[in-house]
Amino acid sequence: MRVRDTIAEGSRRVNGEGPGEWAPRRVRDGKGAKDRVTMLPSSLVQPLRAHLVLVHELHDQELAAGVPGVYLPYALDRKFPNAPREWAWQYVFPSDRLSTDQRSGLQRRHHLDEQNIQRAMRQALRDAGVAKPATPHTLRHSFATHLLESGHDIPPLEICVPNLCASTMFTF
Repeated sequence: MRVRDTIAEGSRRVNGEGPGEWAPRRVRDGKGAKDRVTMLPSSLVQPLRAHLVLVHELHDQELAAGVPGVYLPYALDRKFPNAPREWAWQYVFPSDRLSTDQRSGLQRRHHLDEQNIQRAMRQALRDAGVAKPATPHTLRHSFATHLLESGHDIPPLEICVPNLCASTMFTF
């Protein structure tokens, strides 16, 4: 899953239901404006739900304070005027501060910036003593490699990890 797909995800799209070790989930309007299916490890379902409880509390506090809600892409805020304030449209990983919406001039909460994830990855590498360079994108390839090594076929993986190239995966 790409960083952008993760941080820009709305709470209405999160699911952790499904049998087995990996729960399927659909990413809508991802890179290239494409929809695709990816997997959420079942071990992350409970921590994600706990995180969403905290995000929901933040959302409730902001509604009480009169914050107009989140930025919505395209014309969704005109089509669904209440949507920016509804829980279902809130970001799973909201920014830690409000920012000015350039379209409306309103103070809103946007999603976490991608650079925060990249900085956290660099810090985690330093903390772990890993000298080899790696990025969040590296994890996508490592994930696919792990699945291949555990016996999964490439064609289903290409659905979950677009632009999969088996020859490059094993270099990670």
